[in-house]
Order: sequence, then structure tokens, then C-alpha cells
Amino acid sequence: MEGVKTYLGDNNPDFNVAYTIENSLDILPNLAKADNKFDLILIDGDHNYGTVKQELSYLNDLSHSHTMVVCDDYRGRHENNDNFYKDYESHQGIDTFTDVEIHPSKKGANQAIDEWLDSHKDTWWSYVPPIYEPIFLCGSGIASIKSKHHPRGLSQQDYVITYREPES
Repeated sequence: MEGVKTYLGDNNPDFNVAYTIENSLDILPNLAKADNKFDLILIDGDHNYGTVKQELSYLNDLSHSHTMVVCDDYRGRHENNDNFYKDYESHQGIDTFTDVEIHPSKKGANQAIDEWLDSHKDTWWSYVPPIYEPIFLCGSGIASIKSKHHPRGLSQQDYVITYREPES
């Protein structure tokens, strides 16, 4: 892929792609502190209110007005449920989990996302595709997303994204 300069955790400010296998609650504060801004952010980690709430707390520090955020598991089997990878049998040998605050009356990534969007409605809006589990969070610089909705599955041709001109 021509032009890709990957972030490798080496404090190199000259990157345009960051891919890291780390606990999101460990890496996000470091990326925010380094004043990194991203065009596209994918949130698809632990499926619980506490983790997603904490991940979203870094969004304004990691984004600009034209940033798009894809949050998986907004709908579907994790909707309104808290699930923790540390409880999965497949993850028993991993010791890098971060404890998060448990909120007995709030469960699921979708509740954390809805709450965050409500408190940031002046600068962020959302688009929920007619099918699939994710939700798109859009900075104020994104004017619209239109779904062409193809039944064969999701591809880059299925959406038209319109941007506003950056403010001067």
C-alpha cells in the first residue's frame, strides 16, 4: 500500500496509519497525550458499558471535525448486555485486562454510545445503518452518509459520505 506510514509505538510523529495490539484503555491516553488526530477510528473491543464509556472519553482528543468513528456491537447480541473478554474461556491466559467501573443500571456498548452522543450533540451526530451491528459517529465536518444498501453485504461502494468544507 503506497504511502502508508505505520505507527509502531516509537513516538514517530510522521505516520498516517496506527495499528496496535494493546489494551485500548492503556493506549488511548497515550495517543491523546501525544496530540494525535485520526480521520477514522474503529471501536470494537470489550462489549460493556464501562469500557466503551471510557474509550469514548478520549474521542474529542483524538479527532477533528471530519473524523468518522465506527463503533461495532451497537446492535445485535451485545445490545443492552455487558460482556467482558476476561470472562471468556478463550481469554483466560491474558493478564492485561483493565478493570472498569461497573454500572449496575447501565449495560451494553449502545447505552454508553447513546449517552456520549447526547452529551456531544453540538459537535457529533450518528448514523445507524438499516442492517448490521455498527453505528457511525460523525464529526460536525461530515455533512451526510447515505446508504445504498446492497443485500450482498457491506462494501465501500455501499455508502456515500459528504463532507463540509473545513472552517477557517
